Amino acid sequence: MFTIIPFGSARADRLWPDQNLLAYAAIVAIAVALTASATVGATRRSVRGPATA
Repeated sequence: MFTIIPFGSARADRLWPDQNLLAYAAIVAIAVALTASATVGATRRSVRGPATA
């Protein structure tokens, strides 16, 4: 999973940011929620079948 984090929090030497761990967890939670909702939406559209005119 890829998320967008503030540039100041991006580190190559460690996984967790130096700043607030709660902010990092909130960004990850939002990314997971958006990914899940997009996946569910795409699945529902594909299961529904083609649109009839």
